[in-house]
Amino acid sequence: MTKHRVIFATLGLLLAAVCAASAAPKVTWNSPDISWKKDTSPVTLSIYIDYNWWGTDVWGKDDISPLITAATGVSLSVTKGTDPNQINVLVAGGALPDLVFCDVPATLFQRPEVSWSYNELIQKYAPELMDLIDPLEILNNTVDDGNFYSLRSHFATQAEWNSPFMTTGVGTSAFHVRRDIMNALGVKSLKTVEEIPALFAQVKARYPDLTVYGNRAGSQPIFMSWMG
Repeated sequence: MTKHRVIFATLGLLLAAVCAASAAPKVTWNSPDISWKKDTSPVTLSIYIDYNWWGTDVWGKDDISPLITAATGVSLSVTKGTDPNQINVLVAGGALPDLVFCDVPATLFQRPEVSWSYNELIQKYAPELMDLIDPLEILNNTVDDGNFYSLRSHFATQAEWNSPFMTTGVGTSAFHVRRDIMNALGVKSLKTVEEIPALFAQVKARYPDLTVYGNRAGSQPIFMSWMG
């Protein structure tokens, strides 16, 4: 990727822009007149995933990625890391792809000589996106030069915490239940771990062909987490 000179912006100006935008008609993810819905021309971006245990390095062969491409025009050419030092070599050699997904120290990337700042790219290509990023998330990711170069995962806004339709956060272990089955059994809520085996028994009695509990392959069972 060719590096462009970053135009710096202070945090104050950044947040002021967010506040000013909030006075305009509210933009939501469902708004039809936003940049990435106007232009869905096909484009392929390269991405490096710095996890050798990552489940896949192929785009377009699963259930979700074709939907992303259909909605945005974006496809990803994926490279999965095989060595923990590989990312440092890419940075040192100036051979980084368009996108990087990693958990190395953020300071490795949060520099204008290495990365474009999100605020520069957003202002140039999709200004309304700034209205859709929580101001606290911007604040959490802004560095000393007044820019933010990354958006960390495992962050949820207060609105997302309050929503009954959202999980507690990306990567957060959680126990999910089907509300329709809970309603059918007359169970309003679960308050203790001890209630769960009894609920499983009720489900199995009423729906003998249903798989009562499933754990994602490769993940620690939630019960193990609860029990320490």
